[in-house]
Amino acid sequence: MNLRYVSLCGRIIFLSTALGLLSGCQLQEIQPNLIPTSRAMIGDPKQAVPTPQEQTTAQLPAEDSFFPDLPGDKEPNILDRLRKLFAFDIKDNYQITVERKRYLRHPHQLRKIQQRAKPYLYYILNEIERRKLPGELALLPIVESEYKIHARSSSRAMGLWQFMPSTGRMYGLKQNWWYDGRKDVAASTHAALKYLSILNRKFKKDWALALAAYNAGDRTIRRAQKKNLLAGKPTNYWSLKLPRETKRYIPKLYALAQIFANPRKYGLRLLPIEDKPQIALVKTNSQIDLGLAAELTNTDIGTIKRLNPSHKQWATDPKGPHRIILPVDKANHFIDKLVDLPAEKRIHLRRHRILKGESLLSIAATYGSNVESIRKANRFSGNKIRAGRSILVPAPYGKKGLDMIAATSISQRQSAPKVEPSPKTKVQAPKSSVAAEPKPKETALSKMAKRFKVFLAKEM
Repeated sequence: MNLRYVSLCGRIIFLSTALGLLSGCQLQEIQPNLIPTSRAMIGDPKQAVPTPQEQTTAQLPAEDSFFPDLPGDKEPNILDRLRKLFAFDIKDNYQITVERKRYLRHPHQLRKIQQRAKPYLYYILNEIERRKLPGELALLPIVESEYKIHARSSSRAMGLWQFMPSTGRMYGLKQNWWYDGRKDVAASTHAALKYLSILNRKFKKDWALALAAYNAGDRTIRRAQKKNLLAGKPTNYWSLKLPRETKRYIPKLYALAQIFANPRKYGLRLLPIEDKPQIALVKTNSQIDLGLAAELTNTDIGTIKRLNPSHKQWATDPKGPHRIILPVDKANHFIDKLVDLPAEKRIHLRRHRILKGESLLSIAATYGSNVESIRKANRFSGNKIRAGRSILVPAPYGKKGLDMIAATSISQRQSAPKVEPSPKTKVQAPKSSVAAEPKPKETALSKMAKRFKVFLAKEM
């Protein structure tokens, strides 16, 4: 009995102590500065972010503390001007939400895209503003190419705006051995905005239909509308039965517009880009060697090629367009140097002694030139040449230019240019009565050149 009595007393004392402690806890106030951090924060690490349960008693820090200033924030931001030009009335729906979430899952990818857009965005936005078009069109190259100037689709669409060869030619984008206007930022932007304006008029200022037509072709949209009309259905973009890519096309653009319009709403920090030109379009008025342009601007050839991907070879097209893109801080220096340089000195001519078995085609391939340029430099009317004689060959400026030929050949896997007969003169294929040279012994270097389709220049 005594043992049971002692045990019962002990339990009563324990319970009364526990109740006292619990009542004390209920009276204690929660201090906001004592709330534990529940997740990773953006902004000042001194500010603690409360859990959803704790938000009833603690207030979140001000919104600005989540988004501290980044370098460049004090400069005019081109994204602010972009937002002011936004004009689409976007009504959120499931398709847009899906695409928005896809973009938000990869914020680093959006930053990479902004970095790629940085040299071109000022120029593109100026052209959009000059034409009084919606600012959202500046985001279209993200959907088309992720602002990759070299982007090429499986259907042969190319450049920031992804022009097909035929559509590009229709809107004035020249394409030949020397030059591809689809990769010319200025020319392709003019063509794209012109094409979009025409489509917008065709579809009675319905931008969703106009943009869908830009992606799939206006005939595809017209056919889909006709089917809906016959079935008694609406003919707006959201009601049409379209290819899968086109069905995602508008939601992608609208999702990007929502993100760029209010990044903070989605917990995103976009890269600030200064609202000033990064590149300059400089007229040369004649053909110019890109290696020489690099020397005149004290810039490496890689930068010149990166800014001028439309010029496929070592020089600009002899028939134009006669312009190149330069870093904006190099443009005036280049113009001052170019004024004193005659047109004939802007292209380097190499003297080549014709060997047995050679043709204009093989000589052109050796120097990274083309047959038409060699004929023009030597005033040839046809392709006949004779061994032992010397001819002038337009060729790259210096060793860096020769290295550029190799890099271009590897990247483009480009074979020797075809001989195109003059429209006025019927050209006969060259006939050589001289025996061909014995085949040289293959070396490790020649094997590598053969593998990557690189033509090794002959030593003079």
